[in-house]
Amino acid sequence: MMSLHNIQRSIGLWVIAIGVLTSACEKEITIDLPDTQSSYVVEGSIASGEPPFVFLTTSQPFFGSQSFNDLEGLFVHNATMTVSDDAGNSTALNELCINDLSGFLTNEELALLLEEFGLEGSLADSADVPNVCVYTLPVNDLIDYFTTGNASVIGTEGRSYTLDITTEDGSQISAVDYMVPAISPDSLTWEKNSTIDTLAVVYVHLTIPDFIGNQIMYQTARNEEPFYRPTQAVWDDRIFGVSGAEFSLPLERAYANPQGEDIETFGYFIVGDTVYLQWSNITRPIYDFWSSIQNDGGDTPFTAPVQVKGNVEGALGVWACYSHSYLDIICSN
Repeated sequence: MMSLHNIQRSIGLWVIAIGVLTSACEKEITIDLPDTQSSYVVEGSIASGEPPFVFLTTSQPFFGSQSFNDLEGLFVHNATMTVSDDAGNSTALNELCINDLSGFLTNEELALLLEEFGLEGSLADSADVPNVCVYTLPVNDLIDYFTTGNASVIGTEGRSYTLDITTEDGSQISAVDYMVPAISPDSLTWEKNSTIDTLAVVYVHLTIPDFIGNQIMYQTARNEEPFYRPTQAVWDDRIFGVSGAEFSLPLERAYANPQGEDIETFGYFIVGDTVYLQWSNITRPIYDFWSSIQNDGGDTPFTAPVQVKGNVEGALGVWACYSHSYLDIICSN
């Protein structure tokens, strides 16, 4: 299962590519494609010190027509959803949609929210703002969290979290994941690119723990931009093979939509940027999920499809726990 943004992008690329290929034929042919059964898709998470957030959508026919106006129709409404931990805490999640918030947000705040959902921030200035919906804590609980830091369920390292969903048609969906204790990187450094001195390369320095077999996912942000996931976002320390070893690895600048970015400057930061790193420890099933997304062939029709490895029973997708650590650096002398 891909993120909602990547689902839309992937379908769009397939439709465009198929259109280009078939338009080159001299004879018009019609192919009857079989209908495929729609499935529920879960993309949910809970992070250390944060409440849970869950997107519940439906999958689309692989060769089906797709337009921006179909986006709202993907979301599944009125599901019963609970999150519980192994310490006995449990809370019901409420459905919260952009239409519920748009009257309380400035256009700038709405643009940032849309970007967090993987959509173009410029849609905030449009009359056709998609009504993206997420299941999360009840509004009063959210207000309490943002004002005091307290809520009925907040991610805590060392605990397991279970997601249970019942849809209006009676479908049962469930998943469980463990929030591994965070192992933070040591520091960040930077240097100028050797050929273009306005570009900056940022390195993360880390020490492999005494026990290998730790998986991480990272995201980067620059200046006032939100965090985005880079193209190669998950690592497994077993590839280094030596516990206690120290490594320095370059970080990739991530984008809301990497397509169309200049290949010469892709992945680099700019000298003068303030760069932020979100470093998240994850379990093996979550690593396998993001790794399969990462190696999906680049969203083109010319590569073999990859079987995405989810951890949800009764649906496609992922329910993930993240233990976050944060570092930042200013790329300036």
